[in-house]
Amino acid sequence: MNDIILKNLSLATQLEEQGINFFSGLSRKFHRNIDLKINFETFAKSKIATKQMISDLSKNAATLSFRNSGSTPANLDSAPILSAIEETEVVGEHSLLGDVLITAFNYLRESNKMYQYLSQYIDSPSVFGRIIAENKLIMEVIKKHIHDYTQEYKFYGYE
Repeated sequence: MNDIILKNLSLATQLEEQGINFFSGLSRKFHRNIDLKINFETFAKSKIATKQMISDLSKNAATLSFRNSGSTPANLDSAPILSAIEETEVVGEHSLLGDVLITAFNYLRESNKMYQYLSQYIDSPSVFGRIIAENKLIMEVIKKHIHDYTQEYKFYGYE
């Protein structure tokens, strides 16, 4: 059981590292829009904190208490998570704001699925609850930006 959980904690660390790179890159890309720049910098800092929490869990894997200890955890379907990582990797200078925001939203949604999965087996509800709550807050900000972008897009007649 420990091996499967450790493998998924490693995947979570990879996911958070990509989130740091993704949001840091976006803060540089959209440096002229101060609201977006500040939001993306804040999101990157949140991902740094999350990565540290996951890293701490991984380091203390031997002392972790597990839920459902009688059952072996099902393998997490990592395909959507790997896909979310790949999507964030292809965002570049050519990417439109709307596409970037949707990619960010999908990345966070897949992250939350992973943390909900891990919370079923690792008895650290405060860690996973905090990560999921922070991701949901970021998702709300991103939804607002998507809405604002969509309204501006329609206003200028690009439908």
